[in-house]
Amino acid sequence: LKLVMAGLLINLILSLINQYFQNLGFITSRTHPVVSDIRAVQEYSSYIKIFVGTVVLTPIFEELSFRYLLNFQQKAFKIGLSACLTMSIIVLGELNTLPVFEYIPSVLRFRFLLMFILIFAPTFVVVSFTENKLSLSQWLNNNLLRRYGMILFCNVMFATMHLYVVSSTDNAWFYITILSPYFFTGLIFTYARLKYGFVASVLTHAIFNLFLVSLNILLR
Repeated sequence: LKLVMAGLLINLILSLINQYFQNLGFITSRTHPVVSDIRAVQEYSSYIKIFVGTVVLTPIFEELSFRYLLNFQQKAFKIGLSACLTMSIIVLGELNTLPVFEYIPSVLRFRFLLMFILIFAPTFVVVSFTENKLSLSQWLNNNLLRRYGMILFCNVMFATMHLYVVSSTDNAWFYITILSPYFFTGLIFTYARLKYGFVASVLTHAIFNLFLVSLNILLR
């Protein structure tokens, strides 16, 4: 709970900084899709879908993709790196917009789950082959600088994956402040992962999202 409160405090401070830049006209505001979904709710059953998607499924997928590999054990590294590459391909490649996925229901992240499985399987084969040949996990784990470099890289990727839900700016430097709440909360989830394990990082992420979703519902 202390980690969650720390994350919320950091998020609040950085959000106020972003709001300041927005008031100055450097940043263009964009409503987060989850907030839009909450505002559009017409019946209580929709809240269940939002909670399941945001508080249950999102933390599992994001922790699997960006922090599962960070204990640098070979099996976890294979799964985690494959998940990270899969998430990157889906989000940065905007696969959700492809016509082939257009007719697949998006309820409860079903469309995303199907895309994830289809891409993860071949990616895991390639990553496993590469890891067996090069032992990347051992190479990273044997050097403190490389290990911390990988931790930073994963959290930069975590923040970057949220580009599609955050505000925009004509000045690339302001993306540092725009994405900073995701980066620093990601570091808190990383701390939970390394100190207490994967389940702890998922729970920390889930409780964090629960607070944010509940607050937006109350302010609706």
